[in-house]
Amino acid sequence: MKLGKSATFTLAVKELEEEIGFYEKLGYALLGRTETTAALTDGQIRLSLQQGEFTTPMITYFADDITPIVEGVERAGVELVHKNELEGKIHEAGFADPNCQPVLLVTLETDELTAPEGKARCGIFGEYSIPTENLTESIEFWSRLGFERVGGDDEKPYPWAILADGMLILGLHQTPDFKIPFLTYFAKDMAERISSLKEAGIEFAEEKTNDKDEIVYALAVSPSGQRISLFYAEGFEDGTNV
Repeated sequence: MKLGKSATFTLAVKELEEEIGFYEKLGYALLGRTETTAALTDGQIRLSLQQGEFTTPMITYFADDITPIVEGVERAGVELVHKNELEGKIHEAGFADPNCQPVLLVTLETDELTAPEGKARCGIFGEYSIPTENLTESIEFWSRLGFERVGGDDEKPYPWAILADGMLILGLHQTPDFKIPFLTYFAKDMAERISSLKEAGIEFAEEKTNDKDEIVYALAVSPSGQRISLFYAEGFEDGTNV
């Protein structure tokens, strides 16, 4: 099954203008906005910034009619947190994974959505990193919803897995090293990218270097607290995962 035709990460923000400026420095382009919301893309994923308070980040899927999708989710044994109908169709439905990661399904004409274009300044989007206490349980949950395991390791450096559904890539990490989700990027030339981002005005909350004093990791934090991890990695070059 597929949870939708397109997807976005919905983020709760405090000051919309400040958040837009932050993500634009990271290379995201503004697709559209209202007084309290903004849609951005880095050419790979879409972000929906919404001024307000709710559990964030939220994974949001869109389809022209989510009714059959919601029925499939319920048949898969997933309990809905809420379900709203409008004009005979299910307009919106929500649920959460075993790690309390919220997922929202929305009926929306997908032709209205602008497809991501361009090249990311942060590197290749590798995964949306989710901490979990039980990797096996989390894999089983997402597998029921159309995700397939495409990578990972059951032991080193801890149990982790990469899952994908053709729209999003999830990284499930059974580790105490972090407690909240991250947007995670990789690039072979990450040191140069980090330097360029600094010139654009990004201040990193954390950096790590190798024995050659080369930057191999940096952490950027949005004004509202969203974490973006940037990793050096072989095999990610010139905007292509090679």
